[in-house]
Amino acid sequence: MRSPLQSILTSKYTLPGVIVCAAVVAFLPTSVTGKLTAPGELVRRISGPISHPVSLFARWIDPAPEAPQPEELLRLKDELDSFRTLYFQELARSADLHKRLLELQEGLDLMPSLPVRVRAAPVIGYSRHASGGVMQVRAGMSHGVDLSTVATIRGAQLVGRVVEAGRSTSLVRPIIDPASPPMLARVMVTQTGEGPACTLTPAGDGTLVGPLEDLSHRPDSALLEPAIGQEVRLDDPAWPAAARMLRLGVVEAIRPAADAPMRRVVVVRPAHDLLRLSEVVLRIPQSRGDSP
Repeated sequence: MRSPLQSILTSKYTLPGVIVCAAVVAFLPTSVTGKLTAPGELVRRISGPISHPVSLFARWIDPAPEAPQPEELLRLKDELDSFRTLYFQELARSADLHKRLLELQEGLDLMPSLPVRVRAAPVIGYSRHASGGVMQVRAGMSHGVDLSTVATIRGAQLVGRVVEAGRSTSLVRPIIDPASPPMLARVMVTQTGEGPACTLTPAGDGTLVGPLEDLSHRPDSALLEPAIGQEVRLDDPAWPAAARMLRLGVVEAIRPAADAPMRRVVVVRPAHDLLRLSEVVLRIPQSRGDSP
């Protein structure tokens, strides 16, 4: 019979011994550890014939919640899911077309007296050279495009004007390009379109900057005070008639002029990045006899 001291020593060194043995086995080569799997394989062979009837009995006592379905039923379910997907895709496509139609009509409603045909044109490239940067669009003279055509986003936001029209492609100079000339515009302060005029020039950072008209001499000057977030639209007779009153952007800032602190300068930013467009909508003027 072991003494109490021997029992304490045995229990004290059992766990460390097991840990040391496990560490040694973990670093043994595969040729040695492969032989150690034989006892486990023997146990599985002995317990296999016993575990199979036990598992069958367990499945009989507690069957699966859903019985296997026939192949025909599974096929019909797959077809139903496919047709439901097509149905929802067509709904989304119909909603996109309806939205596109409303956006194009927004541009046509700006000047209903001016016959204008709108045409979507993909942007196929940008190029920059000494005379300024231009975007190339897939629409040209064969589609009615000429130098009086302007490019827009969804028919309302002005992108630029056509500076060169080829047979099937055209070049458009964005309004934010440094080579684009100054434009006369108006801040739309009131619902009727009243507000101070301004002369906007590309600043080179995607914005248009220019001096604001001083309306302090008018008795209603307080009602015509511009504010950040208000729309700014083109009001320049030098531009084609198809561009009249198209949106240039919104007022981002109003600050004193650097050379004349008593005068104010407005900063206008377009609602979209005009140099990262994949498509534009061209506003092509038509003669009175042409059908829109």
